[in-house]
Amino acid sequence: MDKIDIQREAEHMLAQWNALKLEDDQAVKLFEALQETFDPSALGNQIQRIYETSSQMWLPIEECIDTARKLIVLKLAALLKSK
Repeated sequence: MDKIDIQREAEHMLAQWNALKLEDDQAVKLFEALQETFDPSALGNQIQRIYETSSQMWLPIEECIDTARKLIVLKLAALLKSK
């Protein structure tokens, strides 16, 4: 699974979770944040900030961290498949 496949899977997962429907530029920011970390708390905080900035709506950090964990699992699975 390459970087594009990971992005597609992440976009699919986010589309299921994304009640606020991020715009493309926010989705890109979220994917870039995913590429930079393996820490669910750090990624969760970034997810929360991205949503807050894009929609002026605050999401519970627990929900953001849960989504971050799922994205990181997806990322790790893709890395293992590529080896």
